[in-house]
Amino acid sequence: MENLTTLKLLDELEKLRSDIFAKLNNTPLEHLNFKDDPAVWSILEILYHIVSTEKLTLISIKKRLNNLEHAKKTGRGSSIRTLILKLALKSNLKFKAPNIVSNPPAECDFENIKKDWILIRNNFREILKTFKLEWTNLSLFKHPYAGNMNIIQTLVFLKEHFLHHQKKIEKLLLLSENHINN
Repeated sequence: MENLTTLKLLDELEKLRSDIFAKLNNTPLEHLNFKDDPAVWSILEILYHIVSTEKLTLISIKKRLNNLEHAKKTGRGSSIRTLILKLALKSNLKFKAPNIVSNPPAECDFENIKKDWILIRNNFREILKTFKLEWTNLSLFKHPYAGNMNIIQTLVFLKEHFLHHQKKIEKLLLLSENHINN
């Protein structure tokens, strides 16, 4: 039986991905690689980071789904930590990304990022199509800061993570247009 809540969340994520690509598809590479500060990521590096985060999340979920007999239920503490993470991502605070997803390559390929992201989302969809309702409260992902999350908390995190970076992408897009075109 399909879990409609998880599929709805995935559809929301997919719309965000589709919208950002619609906005960036005709953007010159020079703009996608623009940095307003050498210490910050370019648009392509941000996209690479988001895709890497989703890929590692997917790997974790697949691993836990293959070992369900050891999966623990999430509880109130997980809900509170997820809410705090969500609020933090909605704020204008900056965070140090975990090392495993904080070092994009020197050159990121936009077409590869798009292909990888579509593949990852298709994998998520396949998992969610066969996702059993009794698995909903099981810990399937361990966030480096917020700890164990169930599937709904994980998808909410991925959405808020994207929205957190979307603000920076839009800012960089405007800055690059002003800087490069002037």
